[in-house]
Amino acid sequence: MKQKWMIISGSFAVVLGISLWASAEPKSSGSAKAFKPVMKTEHLMHGQKKLMGDIKSAIGEKDWEAGQTAAWVLAELANVNHYQRDDATYHGFADTMSKQCVELAAMLSKKDEKGAKDAVNAIGKTCGACHDQFEKK
Repeated sequence: MKQKWMIISGSFAVVLGISLWASAEPKSSGSAKAFKPVMKTEHLMHGQKKLMGDIKSAIGEKDWEAGQTAAWVLAELANVNHYQRDDATYHGFADTMSKQCVELAAMLSKKDEKGAKDAVNAIGKTCGACHDQFEKK
């Protein structure tokens, strides 16, 4: 359990660090600097998959707080994922996943096991649809 929290905390710290770095960048000519991910899509996907596993485990163990934290981090990773490709359909999948993760976090905060499992399934379907269209074969 302690190792799981360390992984979730580390993931959260990375996302928070990226967010703070991006917001701390000086603005030029009144417009915000474009966000540029620092990792390849494949690495981001491995992290997202790991978090999904952590969320499923947390639901099974009824560790609502750990699951909720992982859901919020996954929502932010989906936001980061939005910038991995310049394609409106890809952006739609990333945005949908982020919203679904926020809904999942809400289910977890209410300790709604069925709602959380349904939300995990919906996220999985979004991921699958995106992978069907964009995953390198």
